[in-house]
Amino acid sequence: MRRNPGLFGFILLALVSISCYSAHAAETANIPAGTILPKFQMVGPTSEADQEYLGLKGSKPFTLAQVSGKFVIMDFFTAL
Repeated sequence: MRRNPGLFGFILLALVSISCYSAHAAETANIPAGTILPKFQMVGPTSEADQEYLGLKGSKPFTLAQVSGKFVIMDFFTAL
């Protein structure tokens, strides 16, 4: 079986280029500190312990304004 090193190199270069482009695009779209989040609803927790921890009543959808506490820390992440 004959292998073509040029084709393998081209495919590898294309994959690296695509991954670099997505990293660059993510870096240029920063949200400034202090930006107010738009209002959105999240799925309510089904566990009674989670509902109590967040200060919610029931498992219906909720907004951040309904969460009790002085600080709310949200962690957003994406996977490729």
